[in-house]
Amino acid sequence: MMAARGIDLAPHRAQQADVALCRWAELVLVMESHHREALTDIDPAVRGKTFLLGHWGKFEIPDPYRRAQTVWDEAVGLIDRGVTEWSRRL
Repeated sequence: MMAARGIDLAPHRAQQADVALCRWAELVLVMESHHREALTDIDPAVRGKTFLLGHWGKFEIPDPYRRAQTVWDEAVGLIDRGVTEWSRRL
């Protein structure tokens, strides 16, 4: 899906969130509220800098894993919307 949009994710590597990563980040954007809670469990100091990607539009982005292509398409649309709204404010 990203390649079709001209985005190369080959250099990207997923990593587990830990205290060091939470403290390194200036801003943490998550897709769902429970992600914020999970990060707060790792490091309570992250709470003040962790927001929903859909914060400005007041929406969450449901995880499309193991779901139909239409759910993936909807998630990408919501991600685009969230990124656009955040980029206007940063």
